[in-house]
Amino acid sequence: MDLAKFAEMSTATAYRYYQSLDEVAQAYLVRVMTELRDFDASRPETGRELLRVVSRHWVGMVLEHGPVLVQIRSRRGFFDRLHGKVTSTVRGHEARKRALCGVLAEENLPASMQDDAAMLYNTMFDPRDILDLVNLRGLGADHVTDVLIEAFVGALKGWNLGIRTAESATTKSAAK
Repeated sequence: MDLAKFAEMSTATAYRYYQSLDEVAQAYLVRVMTELRDFDASRPETGRELLRVVSRHWVGMVLEHGPVLVQIRSRRGFFDRLHGKVTSTVRGHEARKRALCGVLAEENLPASMQDDAAMLYNTMFDPRDILDLVNLRGLGADHVTDVLIEAFVGALKGWNLGIRTAESATTKSAAK
C-alpha cells in the first residue's frame, strides 16, 4: 500500500491500525476537525465576528489540506452523518456551533435553526468550492471568507422564510 510506504511503515503495520483507506481518511478528517474545534474554543469573539474568524481559519485549512479534504467527502448527507454521530461531522459541528448560534441570535432567527444552519454552512463552505474560488476565480482567502459568510447569512434568512411559509401553508391546509 502506497500510504504505508509514504508513512515509512510496512503494509502489515498500517493494517494493524487501519482496516481500510476510508478509516485512514476518517482519522485524518477527525484530526482536522478537532483542530478547528480547538481553534474555535480559544477565540473570544462572538456572533458574526466569531463566524468570520472560524471560517477564515477553515479556509486556511482547506488551502493547506485541500486536495485531501476534497477526496474524503462523504456520500452520506449531513443530517445522516450528524445524527449518526460520525465523529468528523460531530467535531465540525462542535467547531462552528457557538458561531452559528451567535449569528442566529444577531439576525433574530430562531435558535431551533441550529442544525439547519450547520447543514447550510457545510454545504456552502465545501472545500471543493473554496478551492475553485481561490484557484479559478482568483479570490484571496479573506475575500472568499467574506463572500461566503454574506451568502450564508442570506441563505439562513431565506431558509427561515421558506420554512415559515411552508409551515403556514400546512397550517392553512389542515384548517380547511
